[in-house]
Amino acid sequence: MLEIHLAELVPKTLRDAKVLLAGFPADFYLGENPVSSTLIIPGYADKTFKRISTMKYPKDTRALRRAEALYDAWLSFYRGDIEHAQEKAVRLFEEIGNQETKIPGKSKAKESPAHVQKLGAAYLICCLARYGIPHFRIDAATAYMRRLKESSLHCAQAAAIDLVMHEMSIGIMSDIPGWIKNGEFGVGRVGDRLLFCEDAVYPENIYAAVLAAVQYRNYHGDYMKSLSIIDTAQKVYGMRSVIIGDVYFEIYRALNLDGLGFPEEADIHLHRAVQLVKKDALWLVIAEFIGASNGRLLSIVEEDAPEGAERCKNISNGFFDRIRRTHDDEKGRRGFKKLTDQELLVMQMLSEGRRSTDVARELCIEPGTVKYHKMHAAQKLGIPTDASPRELKEALEHYITSAVWMS
Repeated sequence: MLEIHLAELVPKTLRDAKVLLAGFPADFYLGENPVSSTLIIPGYADKTFKRISTMKYPKDTRALRRAEALYDAWLSFYRGDIEHAQEKAVRLFEEIGNQETKIPGKSKAKESPAHVQKLGAAYLICCLARYGIPHFRIDAATAYMRRLKESSLHCAQAAAIDLVMHEMSIGIMSDIPGWIKNGEFGVGRVGDRLLFCEDAVYPENIYAAVLAAVQYRNYHGDYMKSLSIIDTAQKVYGMRSVIIGDVYFEIYRALNLDGLGFPEEADIHLHRAVQLVKKDALWLVIAEFIGASNGRLLSIVEEDAPEGAERCKNISNGFFDRIRRTHDDEKGRRGFKKLTDQELLVMQMLSEGRRSTDVARELCIEPGTVKYHKMHAAQKLGIPTDASPRELKEALEHYITSAVWMS
């Protein structure tokens, strides 16, 4: 059981630019996404970057310089400078060699700044999948992330969450851990202290884990559960101070409220999201959702920050077409075989525990036809023809990989 004070988990709003780095990890490798983990005051992105670039740290000069490059790459990404972000991410990923990121045995499971910094570059490369980065780059990045995920290093959990976020970002949701699906992080609150059980999400990963769960539930149309996870994060865990995370929370609050039929309430959160990003010009975060809420988000940007509206349009130009191509291509690379509408319907009904005769009667087809559809569907799904309803349900969950917004 790990016990920490709330103030240790979420950095308090700092007003003095000179101490903006006070909460950074001792080795200055900043985490795999340094912008999302350190930017806590709107308007301080450039000042934070300048602070990093001028720091002296003789213990590990390379780690500090890589931290600078990683921050630069992620900041460029959030600002929509895709070419610069890709150049920096690829260079950093290739610069950190295999020897530096060798996975130690379980008895020597000690990570270095290089492990986490290469993970940061790998995850950014995966985020760039939505913007046309070559497949071999993504394959190399995901291979490294999977290698970390299976290790006993402390950053293995971060790698697992980053892989989930990458797959969901292109509409693939076939390998989501149960604790993300259910929004169960092994964290409780007692007074002003948070208690993390032995197999809980690590404190430094709590934002990413919660966001992954929020996205997953929203993509499945479970808007109430998605809202509940955000409420728990903000009201119980006290997560209200990291700009990138807060922006995503505001956007998903709005999407969930829209889904539940409360557009006016949704717009309140969209306005706040725009206010959070505009001082640092982090327009990509907004641009990726610019078509949401029946175009209301774009109208809000035009109203609140006219200078950002054109930037959002440029970033989002062709965005969903690229995602669909990436999504379809990735499914093809995984040997995806499409079920017919009738096969899918039959399998869904059988997965609910219905008998073949009942399915046949309801669909007005012969029992033999049900058996025929099940046999062919099972072959496509790679499961036995006598699979149980539970096995059918799990296989269908892996099959139905498109996020809500893909359709």
